Amino acid sequence: MNRNLIGIPFILITLLLCSCANDPISDSTAPSKEPDKTCWHSEYHNVDACYSNNWFKTPSPEFKDYMLLGLVDLSDGKSYSIKIDKDPGQDQFTDLEYLLYVEDLMLSENPENVLLSTENIIYHNESYSRQVFLLNTDRWGWKKTYVHTNRSEGFITGVQFSYPFNSKDSVSDVIPMELIALESQISIRE
Repeated sequence: MNRNLIGIPFILITLLLCSCANDPISDSTAPSKEPDKTCWHSEYHNVDACYSNNWFKTPSPEFKDYMLLGLVDLSDGKSYSIKIDKDPGQDQFTDLEYLLYVEDLMLSENPENVLLSTENIIYHNESYSRQVFLLNTDRWGWKKTYVHTNRSEGFITGVQFSYPFNSKDSVSDVIPMELIALESQISIRE
């Protein structure tokens, strides 16, 4: 599989969401009707996101064939990202090859990283593959990371969110309320 076909891998999104760059506000970012929220709308893709002011929006490039939205809670490293990229097609690489590629990227960053599960689920009313990882990061320590992947209509849509926990032995399956609240304010309709 040609790795150049995939664009920015999800591990780079994780690294991007852990950085603290200034956020240039794009034309598609506007205050919401609720005073403590900001809403973002994709110009080219059917993605909308409203988020509270405790979420930092990373620089989010957007083109007709590519989009990246990253949000991070700088107080503890919770993060949420959506990436849409042109799909080179099943003839270039299969779903399994893509999932193995993502797994390799996530596990190769640190020998302590672990893949917990892989399954197919319904997410945002579409069929997605979900991979769940435990990642040991330099900045935030241990994080549980969910990577969701959908291939349809010529695009690969990826949604990744993660949250920190104290140690590898104390990982929780309970997703923090802040991520649940954020997720309820995001719409993906590819």
